[in-house]
Amino acid sequence: MKNDSSDFGGSFPHVEGIYFKSNVESLTFHADHEFKQKIVQMAAESGMGQEEFLLQAVKSYIEKF
Repeated sequence: MKNDSSDFGGSFPHVEGIYFKSNVESLTFHADHEFKQKIVQMAAESGMGQEEFLLQAVKSYIEKF
């Protein structure tokens, strides 16, 4: 089995199936309905999913500091 050592970790054979090792962690926040709908719309218009869109937006914001 291939060992993928990309930034997102890798996959390794395991007795109970495949074990995925990752350095990706969830980041959750809550927003009102209107804000979420704006994110849904903007993400769709840019051809991204909501999670990818928000990640790119936050990365862009942080890089400006």
